[in-house]
Amino acid sequence: MIEVATFIRDWTPTIAILATGAWVLFNSIKEERWRRETDIPAMDGSLSVGVTRLSAEKSVVAINAIWRNRGTVPIRMMTRDTRIEIFAVPPDISCGALTSTTNLGEPVAVHTPYADHETFLFEPRTRSELQCHVVLDNGSVYLIRWNLLLDIDHPQVHPWHNIREIVCDLRFGNVAG
Repeated sequence: MIEVATFIRDWTPTIAILATGAWVLFNSIKEERWRRETDIPAMDGSLSVGVTRLSAEKSVVAINAIWRNRGTVPIRMMTRDTRIEIFAVPPDISCGALTSTTNLGEPVAVHTPYADHETFLFEPRTRSELQCHVVLDNGSVYLIRWNLLLDIDHPQVHPWHNIREIVCDLRFGNVAG
């Protein structure tokens, strides 16, 4: 009986420490798994353009994007699929909503600025400034759409969350978008 009491007295602290460690490890793994399942990627972005006249007929348009990963997990850009589409807005367009899918037709230019990059990662809680350049004819107004495609497999995030558009005016006398 004394041997059992001595064994219990000697091994109780060790067993308690091991049980506590196992409990903490189990809970941290469970919480991390829950956090990954419930953490929604949070991308936000804005566009601006800068125009440099190349000649009377053409201009170089710098398309500047600021993308912010407001979430807590890194998000990978699908570099080969991210694209910029540029649509000419005809002067005789009907009044109403301006949408590239219904009343602008095919894009006059499509650019995949990061297709030659293997990978691009938006780190959590950071701001990334991306830029590309296109040459466009003067004398028109353009709708520029940046389609940022991300490698996200989350049921609450849809591809249209990462589309931004801006109008660029290259009619004569205008120098900015």
